[in-house]
Amino acid sequence: MTCREALRELLALDADQEPRQDLAAHLARCERCRQEEAKLRFALASLRVAERESTDEELTGRIMAATQAEPPRHEAAEAHEPMPLRNWLLAGVLIVGGILGLHYSKSFEWLRLAFGEAIDLAIGLILGVFLTTYLCLLVGSNLRRVQRLFRPH
Repeated sequence: MTCREALRELLALDADQEPRQDLAAHLARCERCRQEEAKLRFALASLRVAERESTDEELTGRIMAATQAEPPRHEAAEAHEPMPLRNWLLAGVLIVGGILGLHYSKSFEWLRLAFGEAIDLAIGLILGVFLTTYLCLLVGSNLRRVQRLFRPH
């Protein structure tokens, strides 16, 4: 029997099962496999001890109570305020200014020369998606403010 076969059979043994005769003979003459068997038996014994300790009813009760309790609130989450509206408006003004200024820039003239007037549609779609994303982020991050605006008093 090779060491590899011996290790495979050792791993296949149940916790209290004795090894077959050929495995026992291999273990008797192979120091390395005896060390592996000792490590394996030690690991199994450690698992049995851990299993007995984990059945403690008080511990189980504490763990169950902790999992069913309300999750702790973090001060940072409660204190979170959205970005000030003036910052959003400044970004919006810069975006709109960039969109309007793009049509009068040398870069846009170069794009028109390179790609023709079809570039107008592509740029319009890209800028439309960009502006829509900006507005969605603005409304989403300031949802409480928006709700207060449209909520009947």
